[in-house]
Amino acid sequence: MLIITWQGEERWVRTQGHADFENGVCKRLYGAFQDINDKKKAELEISSSRKLLQEVLQAASEVSIIATDTAGNVTLFNHGAERLLGYSSEEMIGKVMAGVIHDREEVQARARELTEESGKRCPKCGHLSIKQRRKDRSNGSGYM
Repeated sequence: MLIITWQGEERWVRTQGHADFENGVCKRLYGAFQDINDKKKAELEISSSRKLLQEVLQAASEVSIIATDTAGNVTLFNHGAERLLGYSSEEMIGKVMAGVIHDREEVQARARELTEESGKRCPKCGHLSIKQRRKDRSNGSGYM
């Protein structure tokens, strides 16, 4: 709850209270206020920042922006990615991106190249320079 102190300062508080009634008439109120101002302000700032970031990412329609978690599952697929690749964000969120928009043979070939170059096996094959494949199976213009 947002309150205004006697000094005119706005502060966020958590309230908990009870009322005692006698014959349907409130005779006593008792409870407590807990100052949660710093925590609430931080939460509001984070929420505002996330909203702004989401709006910027979605407004970028000429650039494909795709984010994945460490397992390769798509967590963000902006309007630019939808436009450039032909998939909707609903189709892609939660999917493993490499299996959907990349040519499997090209991924495997690039993984072999990286393994040979580094002398180490490429377990996740992240950040590869391979062409993106559109939903209609034509090649996209971008690289991962």
